Amino acid sequence: MQKANGMPAASEAMVRGILDSLDSRIAVLDGQGRIVAVNPAWERFDDVRIAKGFAPAHVGDNYLELLDDLARAGQPGFPEAASAARRMIAREAPFAAVDYRIDAPGGVRWFVARITPMEGMGGAVVVAHEDVTARVLAREAVDDANRRLKALSGKVLSIQEEERRALSRELHDDVGQSLAALGIALHRTALGKPGGLGQEQCARLVEEVFAKIRTMSQELRPPQLEQLGLSDALRWLAKRHSEATGVRIACDFAHAGTERVSPDAEITCYRIAQEAISNATRHARPRSIALALRRTKGLLELVVSDDGAGFDMSAVRARGLQGASLGLTGMEERAELVGGRVEFKSAAGEGTTVTARFPLEAA
Repeated sequence: MQKANGMPAASEAMVRGILDSLDSRIAVLDGQGRIVAVNPAWERFDDVRIAKGFAPAHVGDNYLELLDDLARAGQPGFPEAASAARRMIAREAPFAAVDYRIDAPGGVRWFVARITPMEGMGGAVVVAHEDVTARVLAREAVDDANRRLKALSGKVLSIQEEERRALSRELHDDVGQSLAALGIALHRTALGKPGGLGQEQCARLVEEVFAKIRTMSQELRPPQLEQLGLSDALRWLAKRHSEATGVRIACDFAHAGTERVSPDAEITCYRIAQEAISNATRHARPRSIALALRRTKGLLELVVSDDGAGFDMSAVRARGLQGASLGLTGMEERAELVGGRVEFKSAAGEGTTVTARFPLEAA
C-alpha cells in the first residue's frame, strides 16, 4: 500500500491491513480530496486507465480535480462521481454509488464506484471501484433472452392461427370440394339421373382425397419418424424437398447409428432440418444442400449446409428480436427445450451451415 506523508502510524497500519486484503480498487481521500492511500488493486487498475489515455491517480494527487478533468472531457459518469465525492466529504450523504464503463484493452469493462465516509478522520472518505462486468453481461444476456422470448411468444399465437387457417383452407378447398363433388355424383347416380360420374371417376376422386389427407398428415407428423426412425424420416424429407424444388440434397448418415433416441430429440432434429432446408430453398437459391446426421463424443449432431446466397447474421437476428423473422430463434428454442444447442455459420455469398447438437444422455 502506498500512503502520503503525515498519515498517523496507527491509522496507516489499520488502513494497510484492510486495503491490501481486498480485491476492490480502493483509495482513501482526505478532506480536500487528496489521495492519501491506495491498495495494490488500485495501482493495477490505474494501469488500465493510463492505457486508455486517462490521467493517473497516484497517492498525493487530488482525486476531485482528476474527476473534474474527466467530466470536462465529456467522459460519462464522471460529473456524477465528482459531485458524489464532494457530498460525501462534506458529509451531506451517508453513501454514494456511481456506475461507469471503461473501454479497456481486453474489452469493455463495467465498474461501480462506491464512496463512503471514513469515520474518525475528518472529511476522509473511502472510494472503492468494483468490477461488475460479469454481472452486467449476465443481466444483458437475461435481457436478450427475455427479448427473444417476448418476440417468440408474440408470434406463437399468430403462427398457430396461420397454420390452422392453412389447414382449414386445404380441408375446405381441396378435400371438402372433392368430397362434395363425389357426394353429388353418387347421389345423381343413385337416383339414375344423367350427368353423374362413373365408378372409375369416383374411385379416382376418392384416391385423390386420400392422397391429399395423407400429405397433410405427413406434414403434421411424418409417420416415417415413428415407424422407421430419424434417418429414414430425414431421407424422406430430403427426397420430398428435392422433388418439389429441383435442388439436389445429399444425405450422409453413415455415422448416424441405429439406436433410437428419445421422441423429443428425434422430432426436434427433424423440425430443425425441415426449417433449415426450407429456409435455404426459399431464400438462398442453392444449387445443392448437404444433410448429415452423426453421433460423436456423446452427442447427436445434425448438420445442414448449403451453397446458396448466405445472409447477414446480425441483421437477421435484429429482425428476429423485432418479431419480423423467427427462423433462427425458433430453431434455437426448439433445441434448448431438449437440452441441445444450435450454431449458425453464414455470410453473404458464402452459403449457410446449421449445426444442431444434442447430448445423447439427454436424448
